[in-house]
Amino acid sequence: MRNTIAVMNTKGGVGKSTLVLALAETLSAAHNKNVLVIDSDAQATASNMLMTVNDLYRLQRDGLTIVDYLVAKVLRDEDAKWSDFVIRDVSDVDDARSVYLMPSDMQLTLFEREVSKEAAHGKLRASIAEVLNAVREIFDIVLIDCPPGLSVLTESWLREADFHISPTKA
Repeated sequence: MRNTIAVMNTKGGVGKSTLVLALAETLSAAHNKNVLVIDSDAQATASNMLMTVNDLYRLQRDGLTIVDYLVAKVLRDEDAKWSDFVIRDVSDVDDARSVYLMPSDMQLTLFEREVSKEAAHGKLRASIAEVLNAVREIFDIVLIDCPPGLSVLTESWLREADFHISPTKA
């Protein structure tokens, strides 16, 4: 199924995370869709909008973010299960109870630096492809909130996602 959408723009502050959140909650509440939000931005804006600061901090402290998943798969060659890093029922909109989140962490920038240093771009792209192939079968829609700019991680999401949305500010 073609249902993965990367939301990306090289400029910050154009509403990428806001668009991801609005789409996720609308698709869940109004169309009864199971939606996974993958927060791939080190600023963790989507994660902060969907979770309390304390809950997000606990997940980051306990190693349950997308960074921890990617470090395990790409840098440590561990057999991490993507589903262990997905949080359910994250929306505070009453009718949007089918929004799930793979939260982010500020450490994502350091992870990207290590991937570049280790020349692990191929392993990163393979890990991204693996997780997207798995979630395509489980969720109706997968929204990937990419950071501003073009990095090795963003490039991997763009190459593996089915569709792209690039919001602009008028």
